[in-house]
Amino acid sequence: AFEDQLDTNFQRTASEMANIMNNIGVVHEMSGDVQKAMNSFREALTVYRNMCHRFENTGDSDVDRTVSNIMQMGIAMRSQKRRLELHTKARKLEEQILSSDDASTRLELSMERLNVLMCVIDVESESLGHNHPSVGFTLMTKGNLHLQLNHIDQAIKDSQKAIEILKKGLGHIHPEVGRAMMRLADIYNYDCNG
Repeated sequence: AFEDQLDTNFQRTASEMANIMNNIGVVHEMSGDVQKAMNSFREALTVYRNMCHRFENTGDSDVDRTVSNIMQMGIAMRSQKRRLELHTKARKLEEQILSSDDASTRLELSMERLNVLMCVIDVESESLGHNHPSVGFTLMTKGNLHLQLNHIDQAIKDSQKAIEILKKGLGHIHPEVGRAMMRLADIYNYDCNG
């Protein structure tokens, strides 16, 4: 009886450790370090399997979530270079827009940047998932560009979708959600005063 109780306590503690490792992986993922995230998810799965005797495809949602996270990180790692290239291209276009004195050149560069941001959203959605905070942040950037182009309705739509995604991924009280909500309020204010 004592050994059974000890084994039960050990498995419960190991399960809690694995859950913490999984959550640490999510934190690494959110900060953009997909390799550390992958390592944390793999360590969590190892603990589930070897210490807790819990396995995937047995109706165990914790283990299945960890396996899903590992698979998602594999996809994210394969697309990381492409996502970085696209974000870099969008930033360079923004710099060119800001440094140009010619309105038609700024418009042309802005439209090119808009296309790049739409590509970023496609790649992020495919590799990280439609509700990943990175998608939300890119949507906020796209919304800001729409505002600069005076596409108010699209700026509002992108910002609202971004807030929805950020709330799901970061929680309702996260500072980034608050910043996004303030940005949406600024867009509404601009629309009323514009």
